[in-house]
Amino acid sequence: MSKFTPEPWELSPMLPYGIDIHGDGVWIASIHNSHRNAKGRAVSGFPSDEECMANARFFKTAPKMYAALKNAVEMLRAAKCTAAILNPLEDVLIEAAEE
Repeated sequence: MSKFTPEPWELSPMLPYGIDIHGDGVWIASIHNSHRNAKGRAVSGFPSDEECMANARFFKTAPKMYAALKNAVEMLRAAKCTAAILNPLEDVLIEAAEE
């Protein structure tokens, strides 16, 4: 598995097209907001500025959520939890790590 870009991940200020996410000196992603046409109207098919910010904050926490889920799975395994509990959590970890 390739490793995630090292933390911390930072958010740019709101730009005309959305928010950039960057970390370790590299650009990671852009979260698009409500693009505006020449008359200043929002173009359909894009999230509002508020939803853009919420999406960006969620995306920024992905490495921490991955680490927390991995730790929780290890603790649940040690507690001998059933496959019904572990399998869906492990599936998420596998999906996140696929290349």
